[in-house]
Amino acid sequence: MANMLGSMGGLGGMMARRVFTPAHGGNANRALSDTPPSFSEVVHGLSWTFWIALIGYVCLIWLFFVVRGGNTLPGPSGTDEVKETSDAPERAGRVWHGWAKKYGPLFGYTFGSRTFVVANDLAIAKELLENRIAVYASRPRSVVYHEIISDALDSASGPPTKHWTKWRAIQDSVSHSSPQFAQEAAQMVKELLAGKDVEGAVERYVASCVSVAVYGTAARVRALDEPVWEAHKGALEGMREASKPGLRAVETWPFLQYLPPHLQSYLPPLRALRLDAEQTYLASLLSADPEGPAIQKAADVGLDEREKAWALAAPLREGVEPTAAWLRWCIAAALIFPNHLAPLLKELSALPHAPTPSSLPSLPHTRGFAAECLRYWPTRPVIARATLKEDTWVDRKKKRVYEVPKGAGVYVNVDAIVKDDASVESAKAFDPERKVDPTELGVFGFGARRCPGSKLAEEIVVLGFARILHATRLSLPPDGSPPPGNAFAWSGTARGPAAFEAVFESNYV
Repeated sequence: MANMLGSMGGLGGMMARRVFTPAHGGNANRALSDTPPSFSEVVHGLSWTFWIALIGYVCLIWLFFVVRGGNTLPGPSGTDEVKETSDAPERAGRVWHGWAKKYGPLFGYTFGSRTFVVANDLAIAKELLENRIAVYASRPRSVVYHEIISDALDSASGPPTKHWTKWRAIQDSVSHSSPQFAQEAAQMVKELLAGKDVEGAVERYVASCVSVAVYGTAARVRALDEPVWEAHKGALEGMREASKPGLRAVETWPFLQYLPPHLQSYLPPLRALRLDAEQTYLASLLSADPEGPAIQKAADVGLDEREKAWALAAPLREGVEPTAAWLRWCIAAALIFPNHLAPLLKELSALPHAPTPSSLPSLPHTRGFAAECLRYWPTRPVIARATLKEDTWVDRKKKRVYEVPKGAGVYVNVDAIVKDDASVESAKAFDPERKVDPTELGVFGFGARRCPGSKLAEEIVVLGFARILHATRLSLPPDGSPPPGNAFAWSGTARGPAAFEAVFESNYV
């Protein structure tokens, strides 16, 4: 301790004896004194060129913020909520809805080096994502997942490239229906009657239908613990966990991925996740029905085996969770709004047999009920896009022109749009008889990047819900209460109802 204090004393002495030499003028005798110079002497000693440079720099900074502030969309700044919405934008609808009341239907904000633009209005969303598709067709940059883990092979998370065009052609070719769907729905009903939980029965049914649509009947999922489905689900969960926002510095500072390999300690586990996923996807590709439309399209568009494997697995990665959430909302709605079920039960009782895919056109009330569930509770409440180049937005009411920078994250608050009376009459009411197509409200996205699996999802949900209503009497457990309708469970970016209990009794007994 004494040595340390002595060292500190020596340091203080050195500081006191430091020589200060004025640049112009000043008391030369002060330079030889042991007393540090005063602030006024320091200022006096600075050259005139320094002061000119400093004043010019301050003016440039002031001018930058004046010009930038004048052209930047209005919005919040410097709040904890900004960080919250930036880290998990798919769950930010409630916060954005409040900001829209203050800043208008289109606002922006920054977090770190990232710029975010949020649309809470249907007309604005369509203008940006449909009429200006050349600008708003990209996705927010994902360094960890898209660039490192998927090696840019999952085009759902990347910009519109030539590879994306081929990837999209494969997605559009996936079959929207199969006779096998009826058998999968029948198994789901059996599981529900046997007491299996709603989440598990619905997940197996949806996963099996999607797998059959992509890879063929032999790829059906017989149980959730089946190795193939466990491998697909495990790969998805591992990649999702590794690419959580804010988890890795390279997501915030992308230049870190160009450091020498020995300085990138995060790479080996991410590459291991990629290898694990690719082995699963390639195994499914090799065992697929070669006559399937998606398999044939994958062979026609000129992709290599890895590219085909990633493209064909996309419906399982992207589609199972939101489709299962939609069907669970239908079941929950039957418990919340039982008075709306009479037209559905009537048309189902008129069928000569249990519903099949060919029966669905004759079930308008059932389809309308499912559509209203998706409108009322969108499973993807936020649409994420990014700008490919700079753009301008004219606010005619305020007579202002705003700039939207290249690379900005652009989000559409679907949750606000579907509950907006300007978009839907009496939007806050649940009305299955309304003649509104929820796909026009953005529940599947807008423009060229609208979800390619919307028809497949509708087929699976309507058929599954029709089978449940046709084969069972759905009710609440003793002393039970209906699902609240505003309690949510998230699975990735898909939002479904919180777990609820229901009683299924056979109509055939």
